[in-house]
Amino acid sequence: MEAAPATVVVSEIGKQIQVHCFAEDFDTTVMLDIYNHNDNVMVCLTGEEFENMYGHMLGQGHMNGNMQNNDTNWMQHLNNEHQEGDEHFGSFDMQHHSFNYTFRMSNGDFHFEGTRN
Repeated sequence: MEAAPATVVVSEIGKQIQVHCFAEDFDTTVMLDIYNHNDNVMVCLTGEEFENMYGHMLGQGHMNGNMQNNDTNWMQHLNNEHQEGDEHFGSFDMQHHSFNYTFRMSNGDFHFEGTRN
């Protein structure tokens, strides 16, 4: 099955990004927090979507306190807010100017992969 063409528009809003993805039969927008991780920028849900996915509000994670000086923002986020096995849905590959994200929808998942024009 051939992938349907889609477009993602990413806008910075404060310290978060808004990701608007649209195609012929698809149109959704999500707010995401961003975290540096080596040559990538990782993304995670925020607000009510974070709480619905992970069962607690952002900032009320388990805070295990095992931070290392060489931890990336992403590693700190994982240590502070997530349990092992928590699923994440996308990232930016800064070397290849690409973005991938799986939008979790009530009628199924929609996966986007694209490069910056």
